[in-house]
Amino acid sequence: MTAAPARVRQITRAILFVGFASAALIYVVNARPGAGNYEIERTKMYRHDLEVYGGRANVLADDFREWWSGLWHGRDLAYTVGALTVLAALAWRFVATPMPTSEDGAVSASDETSAQNRPPRP
Repeated sequence: MTAAPARVRQITRAILFVGFASAALIYVVNARPGAGNYEIERTKMYRHDLEVYGGRANVLADDFREWWSGLWHGRDLAYTVGALTVLAALAWRFVATPMPTSEDGAVSASDETSAQNRPPRP
């Protein structure tokens, strides 16, 4: 029974190691300056036209789209991979860690009492 928690820790460490190593590699590879930026120039006129054609919601949607697409390029991708690594490790620990039970594996008396005191479902 003691092998299961050790195995969960090993897999968690492996997830963290691979994820952070990947993030570090992405960060180092993108350390040099890019070849050029081919994005649409974000001028006041562009933002004005967005608002004229689609309203304030269109401007906010464009800002969100630019932010979201920026997460998947360059150094920001390294930070995204690092954050997703932490989330993946936490999700693994949550799913892989067994629920605590009593020594004989039966439901405790306090669990049965709380189930009896619940109001009936409609």
